[in-house]
This record gives sequence, structure tokens and C-alpha cells, in this order.
Amino acid sequence: MRERVKSEAISSLEEGFDGVLGLKRRWGQVGPYLFTDPTELNEMEIEPKYCHAKAIRSLLESDPGLRIAAALRGCDVRALRELERLGRIDLGGLRVIDIGCSHEQARECNCEKPTYETLTCTGCWKCIDACPAGAIERINVCPILVPSEWNEKLSKRKAIYIPFPQAVPQKATRDSDHCLRTRGVLECKGCENACDAGAILPEDEARIDEIEVGTIIVATGYDAMDPTPLKQFGYREYPNVFTALEFERLSNATGPTRGKILIRDEAGGFTKRPESVAILHCIGSRDVHYNEHCSRVCCMYALKYTHLIKEKVGHDTPVYDFYIDMRCFGKGYEEFYRRCQEEGAIFIRGKPAEVTDQAIKPEEEGKLIVIGEDTLLGRRLRVPVDMVILCTAIEARADSTDVGRLFGVSQSPDGFFLEEHPKLAPLKTATDGVFLAGTCQGPKDIPDTVSHASGAAAQALALATRGYVEVSSAISWIDPDICAGCQTCIGLCAYSAIEFDHLRGVSVVNEAMCKGCGSCSGFCPSGAAQVKHFKKKQIFAELDGIIAAIQAVGV
Repeated sequence: MRERVKSEAISSLEEGFDGVLGLKRRWGQVGPYLFTDPTELNEMEIEPKYCHAKAIRSLLESDPGLRIAAALRGCDVRALRELERLGRIDLGGLRVIDIGCSHEQARECNCEKPTYETLTCTGCWKCIDACPAGAIERINVCPILVPSEWNEKLSKRKAIYIPFPQAVPQKATRDSDHCLRTRGVLECKGCENACDAGAILPEDEARIDEIEVGTIIVATGYDAMDPTPLKQFGYREYPNVFTALEFERLSNATGPTRGKILIRDEAGGFTKRPESVAILHCIGSRDVHYNEHCSRVCCMYALKYTHLIKEKVGHDTPVYDFYIDMRCFGKGYEEFYRRCQEEGAIFIRGKPAEVTDQAIKPEEEGKLIVIGEDTLLGRRLRVPVDMVILCTAIEARADSTDVGRLFGVSQSPDGFFLEEHPKLAPLKTATDGVFLAGTCQGPKDIPDTVSHASGAAAQALALATRGYVEVSSAISWIDPDICAGCQTCIGLCAYSAIEFDHLRGVSVVNEAMCKGCGSCSGFCPSGAAQVKHFKKKQIFAELDGIIAAIQAVGV
């Protein structure tokens, strides 16, 4: 079968098809690959099962005139034909190279159903969009348009939408904050009328489920700093000043410009290519007024953007990197820095003071002017550019205080969650069974985040496998015969380990959560709160033992 598939693929390329979609092993993983060179077809993988329907749909939607051949199994073919029947794609430019499945594979895949169909929703997206060809007039499709969070509000989405292109499962979800029906504004049935499968649940409501678990991994991530308060950089004042995440979406193939690096015109549309770009490092990082910490990832993603601009816009496009220090600390990072230098990027050591549109020279007309100083040359600069990218700081999430209080996790001064020990226990927290993973503990790049999360998962599994938790013997307890029920200790406990027993009218310590810090025993007005093994009688007995030992040796 391999030779037949290869032969049909070669014939397709010779007949003028734009490419052959198949599987290729890269970096140890098998994934979809568009073969355009016949010599590469020797590397095509046949045996691994992979759903190509979504990839083909994306290719044909982005370029309807594309002519491709694809090595497909029967489930993919049926899914694509169903999508064509629903009017989502046109298969006129697709040639199918059939890959048959064995009976065992068919039984394993439940092959009688299209691969994209789970539960009721068929993924047709009719509830989101009207017919792109205008062949069917859909008055009742969702009329609401709101800024897309996934695209950093650079584009719009509907109140019923796919959260992001790689969502699993790739099904539509309804935004109850904007949906006219769930808000009770209008009895709108647009998505219900458009859905052929009847998958919309009009009366469905949000609910809270309680799940008992033995371990918890806190992986809440980070917030990118909003640079609006830094007025000198012109964010939100000048339309072509972007944050790093906004530029990430612009340069991404699934973004609002389909991966084309464009800037806004006078009407606000993305229509023009920038002739020059400035990238400003450390916006809000290493700054005593905002965040004193280094965000770690900014230098490297700024270099990535430099390379992407040179690659997509043109190698003759001037790119200016304004930096404080280049911190390329990882494996192969310094080499990538040198590569960007060789590509012609201009690196200026110095943090800009201002971004303005006030021109004083003819060549600055209609440009953004970055005003700063090159500290290596000791010279002030005015650099006119079309686009400015701000490398904003990584900050702790805005709700980290509430999350920390919920799980009994302390925070460092910069707002990130505090580990039990920075060197000996970087994954554990002061609360047994609660572990940290990723940037909720501090700024990290992707490799560090992956290793950190893997370690947290391993420790959580080890604890679950053991089945019990060892608790320190030095923990607090409250004498119910003395406790006055004032509840002073409850507000003092940093680990939420004390609760009030309303039936008996006394405070009670949860021994699994208590860390024996002694805060309750030090402030208890009645003396009911004590730390086990730290009673006066025990301490005096220890002192008596020490004195007796000293007397025995005659010191």
C-alpha cells in the first residue's frame, strides 16, 4: 500500500497540484505535513491514524483555490463530504488518495461515524456564521459581536463561538454574559434555528459540582501587564503601538490577519505592511515603579518577533530592538541572538523615554517616533517607525490573593505563590497536598514551565499512590474546657486550619491543615490555644534535663 500511495502522491505533484497532505515524523512526533517536493515523499508515514479533516478544512477555507491531494482514511472522507453537504467547504480542488483500514482498526475507531462528531454537535459552525457565499440568507444567526479575547480584542467574535482554534472538543460554546436569550433581553433563537443537529440546550444553566480530591496542582498562570498607565509609550493612544501578545496574534496563522504582519490604516483596518518596526524590552519589568523582577521570557520572544518580521515582511525591513540587557540564558538562545544580529536587526542598549507622533523632520511625518538614548554610544536618538511592540511584564494574576487564601498558599512580595523552600521544595507549598506548577510560582519560559509541571504531577501522583499524608506532630490544639469561643484565632490562622464548632461554642483545629506556627497560641486571650509538645511543663522538663547533664559532667 505504501508504494501505491507514494506513486499517487508523485503523480499528483507532477500534474500540478499545490501539495500532498500526509503525515511526517518531525522532532519525534508524527503530524500533518504538506509535501510539495517529490523527494520528501519517502518520509511520508502511512500507518499512524490521524484526523486530517480539520486541517483540510482550514486550508480550503483560507485559500479556496488551493488544489491539493491528501492521503485519507474513510472516516476523513465521510467527514469532508458531510462538511461539503453543509456548505462549509468545496472539495472541487481535492484529490483523495485512499488509505484503507483493517477490520481491527475500524472496530477500534468506531469508524461508522465521522471523526468530528461527538455527542450531538457536528462542528458545522452554522450557529456562528451565515453562509459565506451568501447563497442562504440567515436572519436568525447570532447577531451579537463582541471583542475576541483569544485575538487580544483585535477582532470580533459572536456570543456563540469556538473559544480558540485548537479547542478540544472543537465545539461551539455560548457566552452567557452577552447572549440575548440567557440575559433575558430578547427571546432570540438564532443559533437554535441554525443548528441542524439540535445540539443547543436553551434551558441549560451553570452549576457548581463538588469533587473530593486528594491532591491539588495550582497552575493558574499569569497576567500580562496592561501598559496603559505608562503614558509615555502611547499604548491605546496610537493605533500601531501593540503589546507582545497582540503582535503574537497578528503573526499567528489563526489570528485576525491570517498570519500576515500588518498595521492599521486611517480607518482602523489591518491593510498595510510596516516599513520599519521598533521592539521595546522590559516594559514594566525591572522597574522600581511597577515590577522589580525580570520577566525572563521577553528577550527571547522579542528575538523571535525580530526574526518573524524579517522573514514575513522582508529582510530589508529595519527592526530596532531597544533593550536594557540581553538575557539569553537557555540552550541555543545565545546562538539565536547572534543569528538575529547577522540578519541585520539593530540592537540599541537603552530603554526609550517616549513614543510620540510629533514630527520635527520630513522623514518623521506620518511615523511613530521612538525617543531614547544609546547608552553604549552616549547619544540621544529619534527613531521613526511604523509599528511599536511593547514587551510587557509578566505579573501575578489579579485574583491570586483569593486563590492563595482558598488553598492556604502564601504569596511573595511580587504576588506570585510562595513555594515551601526555593531550593529543596520548589514545587510544594506550606499546605500538604497542594503543589505549584508553572508561572503562578514565578516568571518562566515554556521549557521551565513544562519541567515544573511534570515535577508537580509526579509528586501529586506519588502522594496519591501512597494514600496517606504524614502530619507534623508539632501542631496546635484548642482546649475545649478553656476556650471562650471568641474566635480570635480563626482570623489569625494563615492556613485556614481553625473552624468554629457552633454546637459546642468552641474553636476546633483541623490537624491536617495546621502547620504549628503558634500564631493562635500566642494571641489566645484565654490560653486555650496551645502547640502540642510545647507546653510549659515540657519546656521546663527539657531545661531540667539540660541542667542535670551539665551538673553531671561538672561544667
